[in-house]
Amino acid sequence: AWAMSAAAARFLNAAWGAAVRGVQLTALGVPAYTALAYAADRKGETRSRIEFAAAGFLQPVLRALLDGEDAHRTAVWAAAKGLLPRERRAPLEALRTQVLGLHFDSPICLAAGFDKDAEAVVGLLGMGFGAVEIGSVTPLPQPGNPKPRVFRIPELGAVINSYGFNSQGHQYARANLDALAEVRAQGGVAGVVGVNLGKNKVTPEAQAANDYAKGVRALGKHGDYLVINVSSPNTPGLRNLQGRKQLATLVRAV
Repeated sequence: AWAMSAAAARFLNAAWGAAVRGVQLTALGVPAYTALAYAADRKGETRSRIEFAAAGFLQPVLRALLDGEDAHRTAVWAAAKGLLPRERRAPLEALRTQVLGLHFDSPICLAAGFDKDAEAVVGLLGMGFGAVEIGSVTPLPQPGNPKPRVFRIPELGAVINSYGFNSQGHQYARANLDALAEVRAQGGVAGVVGVNLGKNKVTPEAQAANDYAKGVRALGKHGDYLVINVSSPNTPGLRNLQGRKQLATLVRAV
């Protein structure tokens, strides 16, 4: 019995040592492999795969640490700082498409509501989206609805947002779009940019067209296309503008 115990102990010690060495080699090997892959990856394809895989690994951690709105703001900040994965692989020809004279490398685009104030367009286009639509932007800054206003539905992998047109206003968005225009002019980023326009909550329905017209004048030159947002359920009375008469008046003003 003693001999068997001693043999078992030697086996366990050997197994433990091998496991420790394996962990040590893994801890050293993964960074070394990653560094070698980066160095040898001239087209950037491996780097893109590694970056997207790392982002996927971090997502559950961020979801556990941050509520919906804080996670959203963190993602916008990371995109603005160039910390999100970058898609370096060439676009697939099968995905290229053309709509209303605009050329999209991918039909997968980022809708308005994520980058509300044009803070992170370069980083978001760099992820591979065919287009990024900023906004909705209102003429004057407004805080939106009270918090909490972002609600996760984990079992559906979904989020409900009730932001209520929170916006830093035309002036702030225009400064960001001016900077973006310089980057685009230098070929620093490719992709379609849309501008989504909204009205301030305090603007009476009868004067709503003026808010949208202000948006066209302030931001229109920066958008490859413009969107008139009259569908948000989080702004009281906004959907009244969908009536035939109201919408006709609005479109003429714009």
